[in-house]
Amino acid sequence: MFCNISWLDTDPILWEQHYKKINKTNIIQSWVYAIYQAHTQGQRPRFGEIVIDKNPAGLMITLEASILNKALHAVVIDRAPLWYEGYGSLDHFKAFSNALRTEFPKRWGRKMRFIPEAQDGPETQRILCEAGFKHQTGSSYQTYMLDLARSEEQLRAGFKKRWRNALSKAEKNSLELQWDNGAEHLEWLLKAYTLDKAAKGYDGPSAASTRGLAHAFQVKGDLLLGRALKDGKAIAAILIFCHGRGATYQIGWNSQAGRDLGAHYILLWNALAQLKQRGVVTFDLGGVNDKDAKGVKTFKEGLGGTELRLLGIYA
Repeated sequence: MFCNISWLDTDPILWEQHYKKINKTNIIQSWVYAIYQAHTQGQRPRFGEIVIDKNPAGLMITLEASILNKALHAVVIDRAPLWYEGYGSLDHFKAFSNALRTEFPKRWGRKMRFIPEAQDGPETQRILCEAGFKHQTGSSYQTYMLDLARSEEQLRAGFKKRWRNALSKAEKNSLELQWDNGAEHLEWLLKAYTLDKAAKGYDGPSAASTRGLAHAFQVKGDLLLGRALKDGKAIAAILIFCHGRGATYQIGWNSQAGRDLGAHYILLWNALAQLKQRGVVTFDLGGVNDKDAKGVKTFKEGLGGTELRLLGIYA
């Protein structure tokens, strides 16, 4: 099996055509995120197609920076590869890992960060080690991926019993839902989120980075902001970014009234319908961990998605 990386022209229309062939996308490997990073971090994005035995097999984006004619060269490859239908086996991952190491061999002056989009485990760890990658310190990313190709009935049946019961209870509370592209309520949500984050001391994206990304996704209409209201007062909200056939939960906020009335159950259930209407088939529920946010992990786990625990950082 022979694998190589073919670098594409930086044409957003062409990239989106390729990207929309993929069911399991992520926000980091989206065109909008790459361009946002280029503008804010000074990194240059490169868009590559993975070719196996002369057949297109998947996609990847690198973010690079260099000086002195690449004598000093930094390469960031987060949450790649993304596979086309029919690809993504361990053999394909092995071929890709070897091709990536060939493309960016270890040398003086090159610093590389590679976070593979692959389930952590002894086999994937061994493949990376044999390809010449070394695991770095730091915890791996965890999330739950929800398959939206199923019907709404199948999705609801797949919820954990406790989650499904909480949703049924919340549906009796006559909450009003509002959905928009964030133009009107983004700043309101960021303020509420920032105050809540400071008061409770949990980790999460900064308001500044979320604002920047929101404006970038807003341009293409790929932002969804949902609010739950009771008697005309907002009591909870969530922010979602769409990318190709995928979507990612970015941030949320809940008041005490929102918790009492099950607002987030209603918001997420309704969000699934909104995303399905947009042609989204994979929903990344956002990062979770086992330490300082067990309640959040339990809540997201209740939707019955598949747990994804990435391999962590390699170089």
